[in-house]
Amino acid sequence: MPVSVRDIARHAGVSSGTVSRVLNGHRGVNEDMRERVLHAADSLGYERPTSPRRALGEAGFLLVVREVEEDRPQVASFWAEVLYGAELEARSVGARLVFRALHMLDRDPRSVVEQVRDLNLSAAVLVGPAPAESVAALRRPNLSLVLVDNALPDHSGPAVLSDNFAGARAAVDHLVSLGHRQIAFIGGPTLPGRPGTNAIHSIWWRALGYRTALEDHGIAVRPEHMENCDLTVSGGAEAAKRLLDGPPFTAIVAANDPTAVGVLQTLNETSVTVPGDVSVVGFDDDLSYHVTPRLTTVHVDTQGMGAAAVRLLVDAFNNPPPSPMVCTLPVQLVVRASSGVVRAVPKIAPARSARKPDRGH
Repeated sequence: MPVSVRDIARHAGVSSGTVSRVLNGHRGVNEDMRERVLHAADSLGYERPTSPRRALGEAGFLLVVREVEEDRPQVASFWAEVLYGAELEARSVGARLVFRALHMLDRDPRSVVEQVRDLNLSAAVLVGPAPAESVAALRRPNLSLVLVDNALPDHSGPAVLSDNFAGARAAVDHLVSLGHRQIAFIGGPTLPGRPGTNAIHSIWWRALGYRTALEDHGIAVRPEHMENCDLTVSGGAEAAKRLLDGPPFTAIVAANDPTAVGVLQTLNETSVTVPGDVSVVGFDDDLSYHVTPRLTTVHVDTQGMGAAAVRLLVDAFNNPPPSPMVCTLPVQLVVRASSGVVRAVPKIAPARSARKPDRGH
C-alpha cells in the first residue's frame, strides 16, 4: 500500500498541510521541520512523483460583492485580510494574484462567466458567498477552483473555512459562564420565504453553534430572541431595535463585527449600558479596535484562510481533478470590555418601556 501524506504526518508529528508544503517545495517552513518531514518520508519509503510540478503563474482572486456592499469605496477589512494572506502565499510560490470583484451575483448568478471572461484564468480562488449557480457556471476542466468562506454540497473541489460552529459555541459558553441565560442572536440574510434561516454558509453555521450551545446548557432556544439582518452596521442597529421590542434579554451574539457595531449604536442611543445592562459579542475580530467599549469577539484567522486557499490551489492545479478537501481553520474567542457578569435584575425592561412613546409605538 503506498505511503500517504497522512502517514508521513503521523510519523513526523506534524500536520498534513506541513507535509504537503515540504514535499511541494514551498518556502516558509523552518529547516528543522523540513528535515523531520523528509526523514519521515524516507523512513517510510515514500516515492516522490517523478513528474515536475507546474508553476501556478497567474491566478484569480474573485471576490463576491453582495448587493449591500455595492456602494462601499473599499474592500471590507475581513476580505482585505484574506487577500493579504493569499498574496503573501502566492508570492512565496512565485505566483501572482489578479483581483476581480464580482457584482450582482444575487440577481444573475451566471453573469460570473462574463465578469471574468477577459482574465482567461486557469486557476482561481472564489471568495465569499457565491451562489451554487455561479460556481457551476465557472466550473470547467481547465480551471482549478478553490472556494473561500463558502461550501456547497455539489462542489467537488477544495474549500477553506473557519470553524464558525465552534466560534459561536465559544461565544455562548462565555456568556453563560458570566451568568447570562437570556441570550439573543442576530444572523444574516434569510433564504427566500424562510424567516429565521441564514442564506450565507458561514452564518448558517454560526447560528447553529449558537442554538447548540444554548441546548447544551439546558437553555431553551427562543425564536423571539433571534433576528436577521444584512450583516451591516445599519442592519445590526435595526435588528437590535426589533429585539428591544421583544422579551427581555441580557446578551446579544452578533453574526459579524459590523452587525455588533450596529447593536452597540442602538444600545447607546437607547441608554442601555454595555456591558452593564446587555453584553455584546461579535464575530470576525475586524472592527474591535474602532468601537467603545472594546468588542468581545471571535477572532478568525483571515490571513491564514487566504494562505491556505493558495496552497490548496497549487495542489489542485497540479493534480486535477482536485481533491474535495475542506480546510477548516480554528478560531479563538477574544474577551474584551463589551461582555460582563449579568446583573441580578436586568435594567433593560424599564428602559424599553420608557422608549416606546419616543419611537411612535
